[in-house]
Amino acid sequence: DGGAGRVGEGGEGARRAAGDAELRYARCREMILSNEKGQQQRALIEVREIDPARGFSLLKLALAHSTNDFIRATATVMLGQLSFPGAGEAGSGAPEEGCRAAVRGDSAQRGWDAQSEVRRELLVKLVQNDADYGVRSAAAAGLGYLGDARALDTLARACYEDTEWQVQFSALVALGELRDARAIPTLVHALRSENAILAQGAVGALGDIAAAEALPPLLAIARDRPADVMTRQRLATALGAFLPPTPDSIRALEMLANDTHPLVVETARDVLTALGHHLPDGASNAGVSVPMDEASGGSFDWSDDESAILAMLAEDMQRVNGVDSSSSSTVGAAGDRDSASAAAAAVEEVRGHLERSLQHGTGGIGVDGVLLEDARLASPGALSRRAGARSMPTDELQALYDAMGDAEASRYDALVEELRGEDESDCVLAAIRLRAFAIELSEHAALETGATSHPSMRVRASVAPLLRRQLDQLQTLAHDDDEPSVRAAALEVLAFAESSARVIMVCVDALKTDPDWLPRVTAATALAHNAGGFRPAEQ
Repeated sequence: DGGAGRVGEGGEGARRAAGDAELRYARCREMILSNEKGQQQRALIEVREIDPARGFSLLKLALAHSTNDFIRATATVMLGQLSFPGAGEAGSGAPEEGCRAAVRGDSAQRGWDAQSEVRRELLVKLVQNDADYGVRSAAAAGLGYLGDARALDTLARACYEDTEWQVQFSALVALGELRDARAIPTLVHALRSENAILAQGAVGALGDIAAAEALPPLLAIARDRPADVMTRQRLATALGAFLPPTPDSIRALEMLANDTHPLVVETARDVLTALGHHLPDGASNAGVSVPMDEASGGSFDWSDDESAILAMLAEDMQRVNGVDSSSSSTVGAAGDRDSASAAAAAVEEVRGHLERSLQHGTGGIGVDGVLLEDARLASPGALSRRAGARSMPTDELQALYDAMGDAEASRYDALVEELRGEDESDCVLAAIRLRAFAIELSEHAALETGATSHPSMRVRASVAPLLRRQLDQLQTLAHDDDEPSVRAAALEVLAFAESSARVIMVCVDALKTDPDWLPRVTAATALAHNAGGFRPAEQ
């Protein structure tokens, strides 16, 4: 009797679970058929918990019914992400391995679900024909998740023929996911793209394929040393995927390990360590030394950079002032004491100029970026005053305003009035030019004029950098503004704000919930700057 009771309880549990699944399906269908974006988003989140076959029908319904491009793009990429029972039963039993076996063309090991063909055909049509580039991009990504090598030609054509770089990038990444050496010529062609993001995608995809014929193009790129930092960093990662490593790939990684940028250096050294190779401390490339500190786990010592920066700026200053820089740029030349003295004097002039810039905001730089006359570089105490011309709300602001000379104060007043105006171009230029003033003054101008509520998204985005101390304002812009470019501008400012739990959580929230890709990418960048070691953000 006890056994029969337990069987009855099990049957009741199964019936209850089936009923719950039916209710969830009905609820998702109702939300998708609504015209409210938020409801449709919640439905797509719940689709992941539904039986894949029924989830597939809901995704098709979202594509057919929704008029929102974000919803349609999300449903599209999920078509490729659906995981059906039995998809990886062949081979090792791991879904990914079963998928790779299918990609390799071994029909005996195909563990495909019955609907994979339908999904592939639907994604191909979306890549080729949908009017929205976001949906086409999502469809290309979906084909990569699906892992069907028969999509290779469609993805290659998208790389060549689609006019939107977002679609081309998704297609390049998807080609790498296919792990098919036939994609290599298309990827090599993309390496020469003027768009650095496409070159990054091609480099990463060649590393994903990691076939022998994919290595020579990457070595050629390494010898040419791309100007883009992220391309060089991605190149280091890609070279580490070729196993066993070749002497040429190790030499390329050693060169990248002595790059001028710390991100590239760190990545290349990590790859070399993973491959069992280690560079001696202090190794350098092309005369650029990147000293390492083993005790700190590979941190950098940039203590020598100040002199190099000052020397470079001194040369620029002499060039602007009409002085022949050739005599002052050879500080180390033997016996050239006059040249060394002139360069030293120029360095001191630059140092003083930079200190005044940091202290007073204007620093003697005109709006066109050209150094102002020497008289304008003198101590602020030597400048004439225009005390009381504008009444400021605090003594601190009043002191900063009164410390400006007549010309500078007049320019500030004019820019504030331009920012208050209605002309979009004038407001944007005023916001940009106000960045040259002390942060307190530029911040006050943005708040006083109400520019954060300007009807133009360009103005609101241009004002965001003026508010880098105003976390409330930045959080409001990052969370509530209707325009993705404005939300991204606010998040970009937060990337360089003083790190705090509040800044991190604003960025985490944007990364998880913002419906547009641009703010999410910007939030990820902000977290990279601020959230090192903070586990929730890293996850």
